[in-house]
Amino acid sequence: FLRNEDPYCTKYGVNDEQRKAIKERNVLAMIHAGGCIYYLAKFAGIFHLTVQDVGAQQRGISVEEFKKLLKDEGE
Repeated sequence: FLRNEDPYCTKYGVNDEQRKAIKERNVLAMIHAGGCIYYLAKFAGIFHLTVQDVGAQQRGISVEEFKKLLKDEGE
């Protein structure tokens, strides 16, 4: 996958909506496109996304805002 995403995606039948989400490194869009959470966790690792990165995507906020939210909720 890391060497050449497009042939990999073609080989496994990834559709246009899924490819767009992959190119954008958007895990939330991958979920909406029908992605299995177990595979998406692997993609998040491949993309070097942290739990905070994915959480921020889910909330539609920046990573910094998400980290502040976690801190504020923990107080």
